[in-house]
Amino acid sequence: MINKKLIITFIILLLLLGAVVFLVLYFSKKEIPKERKFTTAPPQEEKNSSPQNIVYASSIERLIPENVILPIPNAQDNKILYIDRETSGIYEFDPVLRTKEKIGSPHPGNITFASWSPDKKKVILNYENEDLPPHQNFGSDGQKFVYDLETNQEFPLHKNIQNVIFGRNSDEIFYQFIEGVGKTKISKADYTGLNWKNLIDYPLDNVRLGLIPNSKLIYFCPSPSAFQKTACYSLTESGQNLKTITQEEYGQNIKYSQNGEKILYTSTTKKGMELNLNLMDSDGTHKKYLQVNTLVEKCTFGGDNKIYCAVPEFIPTDSAMPDDYYNKKFVTDDIFWEIDIEELTKTRLTEIKDFKWGNNDAINLFFLKDKKNLFFVSNGGLYVLHLENL
Repeated sequence: MINKKLIITFIILLLLLGAVVFLVLYFSKKEIPKERKFTTAPPQEEKNSSPQNIVYASSIERLIPENVILPIPNAQDNKILYIDRETSGIYEFDPVLRTKEKIGSPHPGNITFASWSPDKKKVILNYENEDLPPHQNFGSDGQKFVYDLETNQEFPLHKNIQNVIFGRNSDEIFYQFIEGVGKTKISKADYTGLNWKNLIDYPLDNVRLGLIPNSKLIYFCPSPSAFQKTACYSLTESGQNLKTITQEEYGQNIKYSQNGEKILYTSTTKKGMELNLNLMDSDGTHKKYLQVNTLVEKCTFGGDNKIYCAVPEFIPTDSAMPDDYYNKKFVTDDIFWEIDIEELTKTRLTEIKDFKWGNNDAINLFFLKDKKNLFFVSNGGLYVLHLENL
């Protein structure tokens, strides 16, 4: 009798213990966060309100549906300047009131690229040369004009001038001048093309130029290629003190931070099989691999040590990057990421479904002064990602 009671008691205890174990496992399972797909943030960096480093914005808005070329912030009044591809007109757009005003009327034509002066009062317009493939019309060849918004005047530039940008005072230009095969020069002139001066001989064509912020230096890089290693260089505006900025790598292109202290750069393996986004200090030290597979053209520096990038969800496995993308052999479908360059964490901001207007092949990312919203161009339209809603 005693043994029977002990057995029954033992069975009841087992059942109770099993029930307790089941309840503990059931409720603790519910508290386990979802898989951290697309994030490298360690647990201690996550906010208490959200154990994951995934913040879906679902707040992308279309501002201008099509025909937008190179929109830039007009810092004086928090508006956006852009060129209309269909009419060639230049407009100022108010993203709050959603109104636009025409402020310039250069001659009509198929404009493929534009470069604004620092004071936003002039713009270099590149009109398409139909005999060239698309990637060589990206600011490199075709007929170029300097358009003055204040006087409504146009100044044609020499046909041998390629890859031209404004200098810091907006009254001079820097450019590559092609004398013949393998004979090119980095030069400068007045914005009208007069009073030119050669700065340095350089043997490669299709060079991209830029101004190094907070300095009196310019930089230049050969066009990125998966089949040829290239490096970027700097020199003074008078053509002195040539220095190497980056070591030779495949697929290399660079972008400086607004203060000139950081360089974001893209590199690939030979034949473009692996695309990497990297960061380093302007003197070439403290290199960081950001574990993001995208191009610098799809990124911009924000505030508080943040970088914002449009990252392709998928890149064809047999593509040679960045060549195939530049040659428009495919278009990307991008999601947006925020990258903390100090903590080396990244946060996914959007899903593919958040962009409701086809593929999101995002370029020309920029902020206005308040840094609250991320503006970008996709398939010719102007869009905004409302970061203040995150």
